[in-house]
Formats: sequence, structure tokens, C-alpha cells
Amino acid sequence: MLMFSALGWQSCQYNACKARAVECENGGVCDRGECTCVLGYEGEFCENPVNEKYASHYAMVRTELVNSTPPAFDDDDTLVVYADNVDRNLVFFYSIRDTANTIEGRVRENAMTIPEQTVQTFTYRGEGSLNGDKLTITLERKNNLSASSSKITYVGKKYETF
Repeated sequence: MLMFSALGWQSCQYNACKARAVECENGGVCDRGECTCVLGYEGEFCENPVNEKYASHYAMVRTELVNSTPPAFDDDDTLVVYADNVDRNLVFFYSIRDTANTIEGRVRENAMTIPEQTVQTFTYRGEGSLNGDKLTITLERKNNLSASSSKITYVGKKYETF
């Protein structure tokens, strides 16, 4: 008799996930009526790849310190960011002024980490963040041939391309 009442009690417990018909996507798990997403996805039902919100063109102001010395001027630039189709935490970006150097970034929520990587004769590393449509990236760049170094900061906003 005790066994039947224990089974009956368990089967009557409220399950918010079933009651609300919550269906988490992309490997997310429902707990108490809300989805907990796996790394690389976000949204109410884990429907949005994290890296896709970064993918766009950004009108940027670029500031560079070369060997700790400020340049004579800051300059406008455009960064193009695109999302990897397989790894949902991976983005790539390049400056339209320097399309030869595409740099890899790892994203998690609104933060970007740029792991150390060598592209042509330069070594890059840095970090960034995305707040709404505003992107900030700070890069350390070392010229492997001349041993000069620079710190580049990009600050700007998404814009629509036609």
C-alpha cells in the first residue's frame, strides 16, 4: 500500500516543462519551465546561435598605439564580422582596410576572447564585447619581423548593408 501511494504522489507532482509545453532546442534542457542552453546557444528556447548576433558590418573608430606612442590621428574603419556555421562560439573578423588579416574570436554571451594567433607576419590577441549593437574590440598586435608592437582599439556600431 505504501508503494502505491508513493508512486501516486510522484505522478501527481507538477512539471512546469510539460504544463507549459516547453521544448528546448539545440540540446537545451528544460528545468522548472525554463530552458538551460548548451554552450553556443541562447534564447528562450535555445533557438539562437550565440555567434550570429555578432555577424554584421560595424562602423568603427580605430585608435592605435604603436610602441606605446599615440598616432597623429584616429581613423574610421569598417569591421566585418561573420559567424562560423559549425562552431557556434566562433566568429571571424577583418578590417576592410586590411582584408588580408582575418582574425578568430571566441564568443560567449556578450564577451569575445581573441586567442593568441599568428596571421601572416603578425601575432594577435585580445578581447571584446557586444552590448546591443555596439562592438568594442581591443587587440594587441606584434610584428614578428620588426618586433614592433601596437595596441588597437575598435569602438563602433552595427549598420545595415544593402
